[in-house]
Amino acid sequence: MSAIDRDEEIQKFLQGDLSGEELKQFEQKLAKDPDLAAEVRDYERLVEGLEAVGLDHFKTEVSSWEALQRDEDMKELEEITSRRVVSITRYIPIAATVALLLFAGIYFYLSRSPGLHTLYTEYYVPYPDMLTDRGDSAVNPSAKSLLFAGIEAYNSKNFEVAIENLQAYIAVEPDHKGVALYLAISQMELNQFEAATKNFSTARQDPVFKQQAEWYEALLNLKARQPDKSQLILKIIADNPNHYRHQEAARLLNSLD
Repeated sequence: MSAIDRDEEIQKFLQGDLSGEELKQFEQKLAKDPDLAAEVRDYERLVEGLEAVGLDHFKTEVSSWEALQRDEDMKELEEITSRRVVSITRYIPIAATVALLLFAGIYFYLSRSPGLHTLYTEYYVPYPDMLTDRGDSAVNPSAKSLLFAGIEAYNSKNFEVAIENLQAYIAVEPDHKGVALYLAISQMELNQFEAATKNFSTARQDPVFKQQAEWYEALLNLKARQPDKSQLILKIIADNPNHYRHQEAARLLNSLD
């Protein structure tokens, strides 16, 4: 696959334009290819920077860059770029920023659903470890090492290792539905959206973690740039005054209107 094709595939993934078998195959690539996962995270950091600067302002700046004569000294262009996107370069280097913009047309991606990544980062905090601290006498002792290794990796934000161990644990202890919440959040961190959705559904079967699974699935849909799906879940949460995220869901719904 050429670099351009790869960038286009990443763009489609982040825009929510992959579905079915295409989405499944891309998520499998993400799980197996650390370089691809890093590229996706670079795009997300770029989006965060662009949203911080302001999309309209950025488009104006892009237009002014395009007005430069093609045969001008590249140094002059670099100086202008450095001056105008100083806020963005806190996230990724200038060269990477320019390359991503040229190959992916990223601001069109932002135009389709501006502010969603900002909302996601504003509301998202990984759910704390509520498993290993309390202990669980019902857990098969032979599987405890998998659970503890998975949660330890989760707490350390080593989500690849967390996924590996938590999947292995659930294969041994399928009735321990609450563990699927931590597996789903780890998959969400790595943009494995389809797999995360399935595991949030599993986690909702555990009454202890049902509300948490609803909340994080709403955030998952924000990150996946599917605000309609997020709004459906948020409305259910906002309409339930006993939900632990009742107030946050109502505020987030207002932001999405």
